[in-house]
Amino acid sequence: MSHGTVTVKGIATIDNVTLINVEGTGLVGVPGIASSIFTVVRDAGINVIMISQASSEQSICFAVRGADGDQAVKALQKRFESAISAGRIHAVQKMENCCVLAVVGAGMVNHKGAAATVMSALARASVNIKALASSECNTTLLIDQKDSEHITKILHCPHCKIKEQADQLRREFKIDIRVTGIASSKKMLLREKGIDLDNWQEEFDEHGAASICDASVRGTVGAGLPILSTLKHLVETGDKVTRIEGILSGTLSYIFNEYGDGRPFSEVVAAAKEQGYTEPDPRDDLNGTDVARKVVAAAKEQGYTEPDPRDDLNGTDVARKQPCMSVESLVPEPLRALKGGEEYMQRLSEFDAEMDIKLREAEE
Repeated sequence: MSHGTVTVKGIATIDNVTLINVEGTGLVGVPGIASSIFTVVRDAGINVIMISQASSEQSICFAVRGADGDQAVKALQKRFESAISAGRIHAVQKMENCCVLAVVGAGMVNHKGAAATVMSALARASVNIKALASSECNTTLLIDQKDSEHITKILHCPHCKIKEQADQLRREFKIDIRVTGIASSKKMLLREKGIDLDNWQEEFDEHGAASICDASVRGTVGAGLPILSTLKHLVETGDKVTRIEGILSGTLSYIFNEYGDGRPFSEVVAAAKEQGYTEPDPRDDLNGTDVARKVVAAAKEQGYTEPDPRDDLNGTDVARKQPCMSVESLVPEPLRALKGGEEYMQRLSEFDAEMDIKLREAEE
């Protein structure tokens, strides 16, 4: 926290990426060398996820999806064949099995030590940083894929920070802080006298009860962040919202980022479910209903309402009252009526070919 504002708003990862490193003294002071490198990558149809360059200008490294690593190296080696033979470029190398870790927040630009907090957490967890890129609102790191889940949990774990500082707070400020509740999307653990943070995971797994919480529409859009209230205030003070952009579903974002690297759709969904990114029944995410709820909630804050049959259909306000939206479900038709999520997961692989066709159509 800094002056009452949240420093970091989100932590995200992109798994299974490859780091490409172009290194050599021939890169120093040569105008257009970076442009030449990324033109080659672009012409090969490869998307660059992050870029990092040493201040010495002797190397440029960038991250691409794991499936594109070999193609990127071959294309660069072919383009700079003469420079490599002459020794001006020493090597075009790749480092596989990496993960991009992004820490994002508008408050980071005015908060001293935000990046240091992230780096310290990685150091304590013995996580090595392979590359780094930073802006005013974003710190992006490249780490080993095997460390992805572990470090994400650490950075997302506020009670770990509380545990580290509890003794100091009690000793210096006479403040006794206790964590009385821990919750996930599936269950929660409540203890009036406080939860033992040394054994919270075991207690949560064994005694956690099903979560039942009415967070109203604010819990649907932005997970409780003041998105709708901000939107409402903008409209009430005379502003006109022309566009809203964002990740409307963390689950779908993860699946779409992972799907397309060669794995079948059923395997990607299974991985998302195993890591806790989906609802107990993944169809609740894949049918598009959750996204539709968020769009409707945001639309209503701008004045859209359900149309009234008594409205004059020729009136100027009627068109504004009915937002136009279509939802395309990613649940195959034969699987929509199944009773439970387990049966859906068992049969999903039967439709991998159908989902591959949808993927190719979307790419075109």
